[in-house]
Amino acid sequence: MIIGRAIIYNVKKYDNKAQFLKDINLHFADSNLFDSRIYGFKIKNAQRFRHPIPFSGKLGFINKTKLE
Repeated sequence: MIIGRAIIYNVKKYDNKAQFLKDINLHFADSNLFDSRIYGFKIKNAQRFRHPIPFSGKLGFINKTKLE
């Protein structure tokens, strides 16, 4: 389901677990998921939709080959 929209205005790369844990209240991600390649998205203007939109997606929603 798509439950809302927001603008991604920056991406933060966490180089170590201490940085990741410092921002835990911003991303709420499980600290057991941390590895050396984790990123956090900074968003603004987040809006929740009144009615979710059905969507059958999957993880890895960005096709990296198209970005290169």
